Amino acid sequence: MTRLLSFSNGISLLLLFTFQAQAQGFSTPEMALKLEHQASSLRLRLLLPTFRLDGERAEVLPSVAAENPQVALSVIEDLIDDGLLQPEIEQFSRALGQAPLTLAEKIRVLRMSVLSSNTGRFEKKVVKELQRTLDARTLGDDASTVVFEILKAEPILGTRPKWIPLILRVRAEFPDEVRFFEDALSGAYVPPTLDQVRDLYEQRLGLEAYASGKYANQPRIFMFCRHKREYPCRMVMKDRNDQPVYQDAAHTQLWTQPSLGLGVPGKDFSEHGGYTPSGIHQMDSVMPIADQTTSFGKFRRIILNFVTRSKDEKTYKQLLPASNQAAAWWHESVVARDVGRESLRIHGTGKINQDPMSTFYPFLSTHGCVAKRENKYPESEMPYQDQRELLDQLMVSSELDPVFGNEPLIAGLLYVIEIDEQAAPVELKDLVKYGIR
Repeated sequence: MTRLLSFSNGISLLLLFTFQAQAQGFSTPEMALKLEHQASSLRLRLLLPTFRLDGERAEVLPSVAAENPQVALSVIEDLIDDGLLQPEIEQFSRALGQAPLTLAEKIRVLRMSVLSSNTGRFEKKVVKELQRTLDARTLGDDASTVVFEILKAEPILGTRPKWIPLILRVRAEFPDEVRFFEDALSGAYVPPTLDQVRDLYEQRLGLEAYASGKYANQPRIFMFCRHKREYPCRMVMKDRNDQPVYQDAAHTQLWTQPSLGLGVPGKDFSEHGGYTPSGIHQMDSVMPIADQTTSFGKFRRIILNFVTRSKDEKTYKQLLPASNQAAAWWHESVVARDVGRESLRIHGTGKINQDPMSTFYPFLSTHGCVAKRENKYPESEMPYQDQRELLDQLMVSSELDPVFGNEPLIAGLLYVIEIDEQAAPVELKDLVKYGIR
């Protein structure tokens, strides 16, 4: 039985050991590994029935939150999702102390909190700050993030008298941002056209201008998914010379591999723990070691990062053919980036799916990472080791020897594309109509 922790007892120590150290969505493998270790150790301690938090540690919380409030909020939200915390707004306010939260982060705190009829000074300060900012027209580059947090919080805050006029004003003054987020969050699903997918796969893009050419001559993975993420996706790959990758020397059998982009049930792509956002992700090396093998499997995890933010997503569009630049299929990754999703990976697992009737068997869902099959199952003669095979193929497709020492050199782009709403795993035969065979 999961033990429910009070906010004051659980989160104070948690913030001493956070697992995300990303600045603007990026992390070094070494720092990511260190903080993952600390988070793993901490979660185990939190779940021990003998765990107690002394007052001295509790006093450390405000200063820790001040050092990295973004990480603090992410970890808090993860524990709320796991049912380990029941935060109230006044506890949030006291715990975060004088942490330099942005306006969007303050609204996020309110969204995550259990609000009472009188939420005290914190909410009043946020309302006043939003009012001043709107009056002064100083949102600037933060406008999209603030608008998103307000839209996300609208079901909670939209019934509170002090928020109703502010929400209406935001909707009126930022129609483009509102339309973009609402289309991504609740708009009707619009799959890419046949021509858009063909162009995405077939056209060779000049990527020298993006990220100083880091991805110009690197492999690209195309991960085709159903809109219903409960079903496995299918990966195909192009090598550093933009040629399709085959399984055999005669080039008669295209290299493909299944994968899963499913997150915590009931959560969407914009939420911590939600499914892997559609769109483009950078593959930026691997974790230094293959640790936490129960959760992540025996092989090193591939680090995923979002495409850098730019005005009107001009930088992002460098990675898309002209036919795709006005399409909607990639917007999820933009929203996810702007609201702070991070620490996504491609990895295996040390666990076994015990339910052969699940739609994604033998995969296991993650907290938003791309999942790979691993371990021995009755229907397979040999144990699955898809992550090992993926790492090797990425190195070969980069013209590197497939050896452990070259894994950190892995770089490339991952395109996650939802092709339709069928209720079935994606197979290679589903991709023939796009010219992929």
